[in-house]
Amino acid sequence: MAAMANGALAHCLDYDDQTPWGQHTASSIVPAVFAVAERKGGVHGKDLIAAVAAGRDIFARLRCNVGWNKDWNLSTVLAVFAAAASASRVMGLSPSQTAAAMGIATMQSSGIMEMVAGRGSDLRGMYAGFSAKGAVLAAMMAEKGVTGIDKAFEGQYGFLNTYFGGRYDREKDSCRPRAGIPREWNAVQALAMCRHCAQPHEGRHRHRDPQQHTAG
Repeated sequence: MAAMANGALAHCLDYDDQTPWGQHTASSIVPAVFAVAERKGGVHGKDLIAAVAAGRDIFARLRCNVGWNKDWNLSTVLAVFAAAASASRVMGLSPSQTAAAMGIATMQSSGIMEMVAGRGSDLRGMYAGFSAKGAVLAAMMAEKGVTGIDKAFEGQYGFLNTYFGGRYDREKDSCRPRAGIPREWNAVQALAMCRHCAQPHEGRHRHRDPQQHTAG
């Protein structure tokens, strides 16, 4: 439950970061990382940073490949996979165990936008806790030998086909999932902002480097 509490605290004021494509990342990833690091003990700061960076990159690569109709709450639907990978990194899981954790995380990938658009629910401020908790649970189950799903993302009935109708841009070079070191780490693109000040920050970045931003 530490991850749940951490995630709720991280998002409750809505001042967490978001990617250039929208949605929040760190409020699910960092709470999961802290929870498993505390459980393991003796985790080096460099390993924490590496775990968070890997998770944020995974989130960005998933997010920029899919469209959004304001149906799913992508901040939780996608972040549970990113946080599961980050937690696995801190726990020292093998590649196959990490893949299993991300497959297990499909059982925790949930959240609808009515929770955000509606009024009167405490879930609006707590939702990152659910993805953080789900991620930690997935990583811990993988550590114990529970297997995931081989084609969790691109299988016939996998995540991308089920949640997004198979509509995703796998050839988008700047964020294409691929083996090895990526040419561009999308983790660094996440802006330290909340939804209340996203536009001013984006404007500042456009003003500083107009060559990287085109009107659209």
